[in-house]
Amino acid sequence: MSKAELVDAYIEGRITRRTFMRRLVAAGVSLSAASAYAAALGPAARAAPLDLTADAYDGYDGYDYYGPTAVRVLRFSVKRSQRGVNVAWKTAFEAETLGFNVFRSGGLRTRRLNRSLLAAKGHRADYVFVDRSARRGKSYTYRLQSVDLDGTRTWLGAATVPKTG
Repeated sequence: MSKAELVDAYIEGRITRRTFMRRLVAAGVSLSAASAYAAALGPAARAAPLDLTADAYDGYDGYDYYGPTAVRVLRFSVKRSQRGVNVAWKTAFEAETLGFNVFRSGGLRTRRLNRSLLAAKGHRADYVFVDRSARRGKSYTYRLQSVDLDGTRTWLGAATVPKTG
């Protein structure tokens, strides 16, 4: 069973967490990474509300970026809204990608915004992450990071939202 098939089986509840982790470790994934994957994809993570919604954006003026990964990002953009800053991206494909992290830089500090990994859908998809903690009057740069099934992390792009009064 491939890593992608393992992920599908675990998400669909066809294999237990223990079986999922054992098979990942047998496939060469470290125990700590297997545990992180299980936590990110498990029932508690799937039930938890996230600020991540599919098909939720309409016409951001982003740019195309093609990273040297199993993910092809067609668009990555940021835009202020009433709820905060919408960080949006669209993928063409997400081969063997576990999920994404969204980072924000403001001044000298960079931090990850999502508490747990934002699960990849495994195919062409639209994503929006809402940064509700962004303050008006500050300029921020947002970066998207993909996490592959083998634990490889890759930066996919960056976009800046200007400060507003």
